[in-house]
Amino acid sequence: MRGLADDRPLMSCLKEHIWPAEIRHVSPEFVYDGTLLACAEMLRGGVTCANDMYFFPESAARAFLDAGMRASLGLIAIEFPSAYASDA
Repeated sequence: MRGLADDRPLMSCLKEHIWPAEIRHVSPEFVYDGTLLACAEMLRGGVTCANDMYFFPESAARAFLDAGMRASLGLIAIEFPSAYASDA
């Protein structure tokens, strides 16, 4: 979703574009695939360790392990329902 509504003010971008798109698309597979792509981009640039905080951290962890990268993963807590959790 990189670049989605990035020309909008932050809260407009989040409420009207990012959060609705995440509700429709985010799943464990989506997070794994996106994280694996991000790992490839980071490794290409010489980055070998990352900090990540997004939905389905277990999927992100699997992607980092599969890419051979080190990562520090955090849990997301946000006040809107998602495929990951119904509330904060």
